Amino acid sequence: MRIAVIGAGIIGVSLAYFLREDGHDVFVIEQNNGPALETSFANGGLLTPSLSDPWNSPGILWRVLKYLGRQDTPILFRLNALPSLGTWGLNFLKYSTKQHYFKNIEKNATLGNLTNKLLKDLTQKTSLDFDFNPRGTLMILRDKEELKEASSLADFMSRLSVPYQVLNKQALIDKEPSLAPIQDELVAGIFYPDDASGDANAFTRNLSRHLASHSVRFFYNATAKLVKAGSKVDILLGNEKLDVEAIVLCGGVQSPVIAKSLGIDLPIRPCKGYSLTLDCDTWSTMPQLPVIDHAFHMVATPLGKRLRVAGTAEFAGFNKTLTASRVQNLVSILHKVFPQGMANTDSAQILPWTGLRPTCVDGVPLIGPSKYENLFINTGHGHLGWTMSLGSGKILADYFSGRPSEISLADYSLTRFC
Repeated sequence: MRIAVIGAGIIGVSLAYFLREDGHDVFVIEQNNGPALETSFANGGLLTPSLSDPWNSPGILWRVLKYLGRQDTPILFRLNALPSLGTWGLNFLKYSTKQHYFKNIEKNATLGNLTNKLLKDLTQKTSLDFDFNPRGTLMILRDKEELKEASSLADFMSRLSVPYQVLNKQALIDKEPSLAPIQDELVAGIFYPDDASGDANAFTRNLSRHLASHSVRFFYNATAKLVKAGSKVDILLGNEKLDVEAIVLCGGVQSPVIAKSLGIDLPIRPCKGYSLTLDCDTWSTMPQLPVIDHAFHMVATPLGKRLRVAGTAEFAGFNKTLTASRVQNLVSILHKVFPQGMANTDSAQILPWTGLRPTCVDGVPLIGPSKYENLFINTGHGHLGWTMSLGSGKILADYFSGRPSEISLADYSLTRFC
């Protein structure tokens, strides 16, 4: 088949890889001048089935109310963005019940586990360089209540093929010596051995180059226009119709904008995330594993000699302005977690970034057919795009090839909202 993929982020390029592996002719269309320049540019770098829980967990309403008026909160709703949330916001709360929450964790973890399995095979085939670290992640806990809460969720995750180990304080420091300066502030840790990490931007760029050398055509600085054509959709580049048999929308936060022109309502809203990137050449002890601070809702991921620090969720519409107070909050947390390393770090060398995550209302991505015969969806992965990227691409590629898949598309279909 001749298949057009709209979007050259981690989701679109991952799909293009599996489509090409199956022998399809693939065309990737990207509005920017290269791949991975939006949400995939400087994300947290995590490949973590262990963190498959949606943001709208039970009790989210009371937490949001508690955070009102504060800038240092893990989740923030800007007042000027509230009108655009409307019904979406009410449904966001609707899906925060325990029944929905645990069911949706399972859907996400299933895709995450498949991604990590596929990634091992892909890296052997392609030898891509993206600071891949398959040695797990480490969650640190600062009091017994945190330990109880995190252990309960970890126990549930273990039933979804996500193993874990609870570490006492000494075992925690032995596993990650960079935490020694704050050991008196910690009570325990949870180690997830099957998690991984890597630079999503480098992965996407290098995989794009690999695909371009294997007959996948990339159109950069190009805007795709979709036009109704009876029961199907035509795709135009400029004034020219692209001759394809199928179109897959992988456009991140632009996906609902594009879909709306075709009368399709995708329940996705942009959620702003922040990250910091810094070189750690001056650090005497750099973390060897991604460190997830449960209390501060922050992750610090080593990427070679760099450290990527990410955290916070902010609903602010399509605003991508770097808010100084939110950046400073991340810097302050970084000082608290790694005081020794940060004492030798020049703050001018810390590179802040913000991007918009396409967040589906129930915390689960949209993957599969649309109401048009030749239009398909692969979007809405939120903060788990890297974690679910290859799994999403593989099950959709299986669908196109008429091949049984390890995971049913039904759980990710748009029809679940009908």
